[in-house]
Amino acid sequence: MLFPVPDGVEPASIASVSDNVVDGWRTVGPTLAEHPGAPVLGSRLVQHRLYAVQCALALGAERVDYLDTSTDRLAWPSALARNPVEGPPPRRAGRYPVTVDASGDQAGLACALRSTEPGGTCTSVGSTSARRPLCRCSRCTSAA
Repeated sequence: MLFPVPDGVEPASIASVSDNVVDGWRTVGPTLAEHPGAPVLGSRLVQHRLYAVQCALALGAERVDYLDTSTDRLAWPSALARNPVEGPPPRRAGRYPVTVDASGDQAGLACALRSTEPGGTCTSVGSTSARRPLCRCSRCTSAA
């Protein structure tokens, strides 16, 4: 994915954009194409995974609810005027056609799965540790 870097932009600052933006789109794009305007739930979308929030908004999600325990991480989605919710993941956060989890823990993934409505899509990109992956870049489609 070679393209010219605009004047004034440091190449190192955008080196991973072609990978990260695509990953953010992958987590929400296909399901939002099937359910235009659907709400999206994101959980602890650290660093570049916040591209999922931006992609959901650009693709017309009616709202993006964002769960996290960190006030620092919550500030970024809040700046996008979305619905940040501070605290540990609840058992279920509601019913969403699209859920994205990067919490890296079983409670976060369980909340995302329970919050995915029948026929919806839950994507997890977290892991519990470097040695024991919880789930890596997978897409689970809920049947019930």
